[in-house]
Amino acid sequence: MRIKTPNTNNYHLPFPWEPIGVQSLTYGKTPLFHLNGSEFHSAHVYAKLEYFNEGQNVKMRVAAAMINRAEALGILRPFSGQTILESSGGSTGVSLAIIAARRGYKVKLVLPDNYSPTRIAQLPKFGATVELSDHTKGNDSHFVLARQLAEQNSDYYFIDQLSNPANFEAHYFGTGLELVEALPKIDYLVCGVGSGGSISGIGKRIKESFPKAKIIAVQPDGCNVLKGDAVPHKFQGWAAGLVPEVFDTNLVDSVITVNYEDAREVGFELVKNYGLFTGISTWGNILACQQLSAEVQNKYIVTLAPDSGHIYPDHFNN
Repeated sequence: MRIKTPNTNNYHLPFPWEPIGVQSLTYGKTPLFHLNGSEFHSAHVYAKLEYFNEGQNVKMRVAAAMINRAEALGILRPFSGQTILESSGGSTGVSLAIIAARRGYKVKLVLPDNYSPTRIAQLPKFGATVELSDHTKGNDSHFVLARQLAEQNSDYYFIDQLSNPANFEAHYFGTGLELVEALPKIDYLVCGVGSGGSISGIGKRIKESFPKAKIIAVQPDGCNVLKGDAVPHKFQGWAAGLVPEVFDTNLVDSVITVNYEDAREVGFELVKNYGLFTGISTWGNILACQQLSAEVQNKYIVTLAPDSGHIYPDHFNN
């Protein structure tokens, strides 16, 4: 399902949301880790360790930006008890719940019933109300159910990371800027596609600073993220069977497809060889970097380590 491609030229505006609303949060300016093993050949591969953000994930940036934006526009009023609705059981959901606890909101999260059991059990501990969708109805079942709930409950604020421009802005003004300021050059951005906010925001910022840079989307076997086609897979949060509004497909130069079992082995190697205990998206991103580095020479490749491995024990265990 195609929603639409945003006109990202409209995002060349001052970032007005950061100073407003959300306070006492620690996120941004996360470290870069140089992956220099032989599996990366002659490439200079850097992973931005986003689990150093509060909430241990990259989505703290997005959640903070979306809530800041809504408060600045008067849509959300701190300590009003309003309910924020979102179709996420992953990192966005946790991040929204953390901020909501500090800002006096309620959070209702919709996620597929085949999501990580650890995450499903964890979310209520953060104060979120959880509703499960039937995953057999499609990879996008939780998005469909969330939209239905939004239509049925006019008092809910459906924050909707798939169409919320703050998703793009958080990465264009934040993550992407940090990357271009940290490295002398960037030849490739390698990034899995979920909501599309990270690859679009970071990708646009990188291409503005390094016009010859290439943006590489990463997708699971059997999926086509540029067309919104998906089959069932184990990369939670990726390839949901639609093209989100914040995903600017025009920025993507090529796509790398990864296999879950191979990516899982990369996850074990990251712990053993580098001491990096990371989540599933990182495994896919790093596997794609390995594949790319076998084809290019002495190039600077950047990618994201979106979250920690602590919430995926069922994927680490047999």
